[in-house]
Amino acid sequence: MENHTITWRGIQVEITFTPEKFGMTEHIELHSENRIALPVTETGMVSLEVV
Repeated sequence: MENHTITWRGIQVEITFTPEKFGMTEHIELHSENRIALPVTETGMVSLEVV
């Protein structure tokens, strides 16, 4: 698992990458501070599986 933090337009975004989560897919999670809306999510959090 890799954790990264970036600042995008003044918003702190936490990114978590988990290779082979569930034994089959890559998994990416984005969390913005205070769940501020981002272009990829209105809730400030998104969970994606990459096949």
